[in-house]
Amino acid sequence: MKVVFVGRSTHIKSVSVLKDLCEMHFLDAGNTLLITDQTNGDIFEIAEKNKLQFKIATKSREIAGLLNGFEFDYLVCCGWHLKIPNEVLTLARKRALNCHSSYLPDYKGLGAYKHAWSNNESYAGASVHIMEEKFDTGEIMSQSKVKLFLRDTPKTILTRIAEQTSLLIIIAIFKLEKGDVGQPNEGGRYFIKTSNVKHVLHRFFNLMAGILGLPRWMTSHKK
Repeated sequence: MKVVFVGRSTHIKSVSVLKDLCEMHFLDAGNTLLITDQTNGDIFEIAEKNKLQFKIATKSREIAGLLNGFEFDYLVCCGWHLKIPNEVLTLARKRALNCHSSYLPDYKGLGAYKHAWSNNESYAGASVHIMEEKFDTGEIMSQSKVKLFLRDTPKTILTRIAEQTSLLIIIAIFKLEKGDVGQPNEGGRYFIKTSNVKHVLHRFFNLMAGILGLPRWMTSHKK
């Protein structure tokens, strides 16, 4: 089984998940190609330590060229912030998978875990789903909920999501190998990219609303 792992060099989830998968010997020098955005981040150090083959892409449209002639079964996108073109997704002989930071189908969109924090939800989540051309669609292959606490920050939430994601990737691939087609990923809200200042304002208001028994002020989203 050959895997292309796409993730940013300094992103908490990218780094944590790749480290875990290498420590579990699920990914290694013999079956993995890493696509990342620079050579001076923590993910690059993991690649060097585990002797992973790697290539650098600063833009998603560069990935197709980097994969020219490289045959692989699964593409795993984890912590990559740019849309990956459909021409790249279709290069995988089996499936392209995305690691999303919410319990799908709700909370689609970038930075979903930040929105869960801002909206004072009781839990966030981690999901691995089939990648399609449209963001955060495609069947859900594996997922788990992540309990949120009063003293959480977006960073602590993302860290716990990352800790669960590595195992979810393994489960997703195992299920696909067994012919499982996953669960529908229909409906749910799509949350719009929001500034950190607005996230903090929403968080403060929603904490006060919870104390006073008022309705929450949800961050920007669409259905």
